Amino acid sequence: MCGFSGMLLNERSWEGKRVVHQYLEDMARAVFHRGPDDHSKLIREKDYLGVSFQRLSILDLSRSARQPMLSRCKEWMIVYNGEVYNFNDLKKNISYKSDYWLTNSDTEVILENISKFGFSKSISMLNGMFAIAAYSFKTKTLWLARDKFGEKPLYYWQDKKKGFFFSSELKSLYRLPFYKKEISGEAFTNYLRFGYVPDPLSIIENTYKLMPGAILKYSENQELKISKYWDSVEEFKASNEKKFTGSYKEAIEEVKERIDYSCKNRLISDVPVGAFLSGGIDSSNLVYSLSRQKINIETFSVGFHDKRTNELGYANQIAKDLVTRHNEIFIDEDECINEIYNIVESYDEPFSDPSLIPTFLLSKHARKKVTVAISGDGADELFGGYPRYNKISQYWDNIKGHPIFLKNLFYKLSFKSSSSRIRILASLGKKIRKLSHKNLAQLYNDEMSRWRPDEGLYKLSEIDSFEDENS
Repeated sequence: MCGFSGMLLNERSWEGKRVVHQYLEDMARAVFHRGPDDHSKLIREKDYLGVSFQRLSILDLSRSARQPMLSRCKEWMIVYNGEVYNFNDLKKNISYKSDYWLTNSDTEVILENISKFGFSKSISMLNGMFAIAAYSFKTKTLWLARDKFGEKPLYYWQDKKKGFFFSSELKSLYRLPFYKKEISGEAFTNYLRFGYVPDPLSIIENTYKLMPGAILKYSENQELKISKYWDSVEEFKASNEKKFTGSYKEAIEEVKERIDYSCKNRLISDVPVGAFLSGGIDSSNLVYSLSRQKINIETFSVGFHDKRTNELGYANQIAKDLVTRHNEIFIDEDECINEIYNIVESYDEPFSDPSLIPTFLLSKHARKKVTVAISGDGADELFGGYPRYNKISQYWDNIKGHPIFLKNLFYKLSFKSSSSRIRILASLGKKIRKLSHKNLAQLYNDEMSRWRPDEGLYKLSEIDSFEDENS
């Protein structure tokens, strides 16, 4: 991964190159861990622009692939964190000639496509994980974009007096002497409910995460516009209208081909690549795909000394069957406790998934041998791996036809019942509440909640406003 930070200041808030240079140095230092291989920056006084970049070299390790990078026409600047898997195909949009390109990096390909086709159209052509900031010197416009599923982080903060600020991590913004670190009540409320802070909120008031599949445009007149170039719900609806017409056997082969294609594309790198292997269906399928394609890489697994929670046996069996170069580590309670501070430091926001501890320790161990590791994260969401997905869908089919007035009545009754000290009434309140949902998103959020609204832990109004905006 890499990290970048930047600012587009108002004319009145520009304090000179020396001050901006120090701001960028401080911001870059906060994300040094994201890219320890190189550090560079760009300051343009006539545009009131400052950008810094920390590089972890993956593709084209030479200095010619440094960022910030300027386009051939000198009208665009880009900083970019991530990897675009179809960059070799996108090269053909610009030139088939190998001597045209100054680097072998995907950064240059993205930049030249932006220069030729414009920012929005170019972003829609990208297949990968990325957070991008680009500036047009011609139109004096700053653009931000985030990949379709939000794999790469991108935060932003607008201050009417100072200007616009952005970064890969909140920690960079903390380094600004005028930045206000105030906890967002709405974000904290949602954290208590879901166990994480959902986009576009951040744990800090007035600071936001750019939504997955979104583009942000910030103009010279301080006008900020956000648009979606890709929406997972709309894409699902569209794909559902074009259902697969082949046989079950053909469907299996199609899925295998797509998994093989995705896995192979993610191995394009000039540094060592490995895979996390838990022994479960998801990561085992990835490693099996690589084995099927005669690609042998390092695999990494984490185990526990407590036999009740240790699943290392499954991972070892898969590694043995597929003949991988397997690595395993055991962690205990003392090691977890010793790393807690570092784990908390590595996260920008509260996150209550306990798997972050073994994942952090496994990553630390794997880094000794590889720079990049693929994992099976997200497969349960894509393939409906959890039983709740089917149950929620079936339940929604049963209640979606209920009249609105009846749902409103159920909603009010659920609060009265759930607050009762009589256990039967409290339990009844929870069941009634499930009948009150007006859309599938609300039902899903209710099912995923650590604390339900009627349990009185947080302000209902803050949850309602967030759900209305993001349903």
